[in-house]
This record gives sequence, C-alpha cells and structure tokens, in this order.
Amino acid sequence: MVDDLDRDYVNQALLLMPSAPLNEQSWGNWTNDIKLTSSRKGKQLFLPLRKALTGKEKGPDMSRLLPLLQKIPKQI
Repeated sequence: MVDDLDRDYVNQALLLMPSAPLNEQSWGNWTNDIKLTSSRKGKQLFLPLRKALTGKEKGPDMSRLLPLLQKIPKQI
C-alpha cells in the first residue's frame, strides 16, 4: 500500500518507532522524531505512515490507534 516513492521514508521512520508499550503520546513523539530527521511535514509526513500501518488513507486518530496495533513492521 505504500507508494514506491515513500518506501525509503517509511522504512527510515520505522527505525525510529518508539519501544513498547505504546500509548497515546507515542504517535506524537514518533512523528516529532521523524520531523527532525526528514524534510517532511503535514500530509507528506503522516499519510505514508498511516498507509504503512493501516493500509488506508483515512481513518481514526493515529494517536489512539497506534497503541492498539499488536505488531509493527520493521520494514516495508
């Protein structure tokens, strides 16, 4: 589901994934870390991550959804 142009970005972002247990602050902490290491912001930052984790472009608030994910891929 991840666009080919976003594959390297998503794989780098997954390396920054916070350790379990994940909570509602994990998404914000993770995306802030990604902002510091990438030139992306806004939709370019968030949409590829959502698609990689959920397979969808739209859905519930990721800060609430991320803690519910049992297995986070290490690479796409």
